[in-house]
Amino acid sequence: MAAPTNGNDTLLQRQATLNYTGILRPTLVLELSSSYLRYYLFRKTGGVDFDPVQLGFPSYYHNIPLVPCFPTVGVTGLGVSINVTDVGGGFIGSCGNLGNSFDTFHESASLTNVRGAHTLKIGGSFGTNAWSARNFFVASNTYNFAPTFTQGPDPLTASNNAGTGFGSFLLGVGGGSIRSDGPGQNIRYKYTGAYFQDDWKVTRRLTLNLGVRYDYNAPWTDRFNRISSWDGGSASPLQVPGLNLRGGVSFPGVGGLSRGHYDSDYNNFAPRIGFALSVNPKTVIRGGFGIFFGPVNGGAFNGNATPRSGFDATTTWVGSVDGITPKNYLSNPYPDGFERAPGSSQGLATQLGQSVAVMDRGRRTAYAEQWNFNIQRTLPGNLLIDAAYAGSRGVKLYGPLNYNQLPNQFLAEGDNLRTLVTNPFFGKIATGILNTPTIQRGQLLRPYPQFDGVTAGNNSYGASTYHALQAKVERRFARGFSVLASYTFSKLLDDVLPTVGSGFPGEAFSAGALSDQYNRRNERAVASFDAPHYLTINTVWELPFGRNRALLNQGGPLAWVFGGWQLNGIAIFQSGAPLGFSTSSNTLRNNGGPQRPNWNGQTPTVEGPISDRLSRYFDTAVFSTPAPYAYGNLPRLFALVRGPGPANLDFSVFKNIPVTERFKLQFRAEAFNVLNHPLFGLPNTAIGAPAAGVISSQVNTPRDIQLALKLLF
Repeated sequence: MAAPTNGNDTLLQRQATLNYTGILRPTLVLELSSSYLRYYLFRKTGGVDFDPVQLGFPSYYHNIPLVPCFPTVGVTGLGVSINVTDVGGGFIGSCGNLGNSFDTFHESASLTNVRGAHTLKIGGSFGTNAWSARNFFVASNTYNFAPTFTQGPDPLTASNNAGTGFGSFLLGVGGGSIRSDGPGQNIRYKYTGAYFQDDWKVTRRLTLNLGVRYDYNAPWTDRFNRISSWDGGSASPLQVPGLNLRGGVSFPGVGGLSRGHYDSDYNNFAPRIGFALSVNPKTVIRGGFGIFFGPVNGGAFNGNATPRSGFDATTTWVGSVDGITPKNYLSNPYPDGFERAPGSSQGLATQLGQSVAVMDRGRRTAYAEQWNFNIQRTLPGNLLIDAAYAGSRGVKLYGPLNYNQLPNQFLAEGDNLRTLVTNPFFGKIATGILNTPTIQRGQLLRPYPQFDGVTAGNNSYGASTYHALQAKVERRFARGFSVLASYTFSKLLDDVLPTVGSGFPGEAFSAGALSDQYNRRNERAVASFDAPHYLTINTVWELPFGRNRALLNQGGPLAWVFGGWQLNGIAIFQSGAPLGFSTSSNTLRNNGGPQRPNWNGQTPTVEGPISDRLSRYFDTAVFSTPAPYAYGNLPRLFALVRGPGPANLDFSVFKNIPVTERFKLQFRAEAFNVLNHPLFGLPNTAIGAPAAGVISSQVNTPRDIQLALKLLF
């Protein structure tokens, strides 16, 4: 297959399935299935192959053995959202050059035996999943500019009129990094599952569903062991006077470790129970409880989802040592050269002085506990009403954790943390933030001072709870007309950083990053995609004209003109997403997550139509920036301030035109967002930034009308 041109995507999918069903006896049925699926994606964005030296960067950029790319630049207060697939994330550029393939081999078998009132089912499945990240690695370089270097008179205090990120950009003082080395990965894992279920018809009106399932997902392995784990307890090979250094990167398949990326989790038993009770011919009550283990899938080369420290090197632009005084300017960001990937040869000494991405070997399989109770009742006029309660609890949910955040007890030392002291690592660590004669005192107080960041991707620390009341009214299709209206009132809480900060096209969510890794109880808040109210109404109406209809059923020209028409509509109304707030300049300085602002308890809501509030969506005066080295009191996501919620109507008109007894021509006129209602994006929530409270984007598309002819047979 030829490589696509610059800026294009290529998608290839192949699959094959073989099924067998054998009736061994009238009451005994055997089913076998074997399937294979291959999915391949090639993507190359427009910034790839651009040489940054043309922009004035030093010629030593040519020493990086990777594909060059246009820089991505982020300027606080000037961030934009580019509505193009996988392109964006910065003020100027984006890089992406990958060739990912996903292969799935799946085998399953089940045996069903009917024995009187019992329908017994026993079965199992096993298979292999693999994904290969044959990434054509680019030297993706990202540069960020905050008001820190231009605000004053106190450079440690941010405000609406102190400093500008664009000023720092013009001066060339900021921070960032560049990928300077790295291969791809070839991940594989096997899974096995078995189940038993008994559908027991206790009486004519009561049925019980009893079952249990067991799942085992084997740990990931890489064909060449190019993955990294974390050992936080062993003594570091680097020791300096006064510091008892521990921790470092460990490697599966090296030093006696198994080839698995993490330890096996065998405790995955999942009971299920359900019932259905027919109270009378018009009323049915249902309920159930079950545990469901999630598949331990991965996204190939996807951030820190499959950590590879030691095999993928990044060089940090050290713009400043103390966060105030510039050290290396944008014109010469890497005077000490670039980091190279050492592989696993250095053991716990791998990438000292740098940021590492790892996998905690104690990771466990995520699962959900789900329960529900439901009452259905049929009414005259083909009406069905359905009322239900549904709940769930997520356990061991995945999210990243920062293992190298400054412990909270040291924040009381204030500016003493920024005091420059003699660097005990100078001369022993050649690159990164520790390659200077002096360093900030706070660096030596971190759990692993010999590293910069230590991020454990896909750590199984998270939990969630969901409760919902659901109501549905359905007018079943009769005489050419049906309508379905459903409403959900719910609440979803969690304490885990989601993997994405946006939803499907037409949706926007706040990321809700963790601020304090040591106090995750305080991080529990409404989830980023919590929507307390969700209402949807859809209808189908076949107009009563033409043959076999109430009107004009004798045929003729009028029946041809007015017959065969069908009207369809779908309306959706939903609460907006809760907003996550931060400060424009992070003065917490704990090497952790974002600093959140303080809230004075007054209502932040601004009344009026959204179109009149685009420049002041919420009242910024009720928020304030905390003192340096202090946490704000806002939760991770603030339910009292939500982004604009979707309110959308799609409408279509169909006409079916008989051509012959077998063929029918269908004319379709479809209008999406027929009322041309704009759904605006989330407001800027960086308190202290001039654009705080301003909405500057629209996430849905304007009215879209399309006409089509289809030949049906």
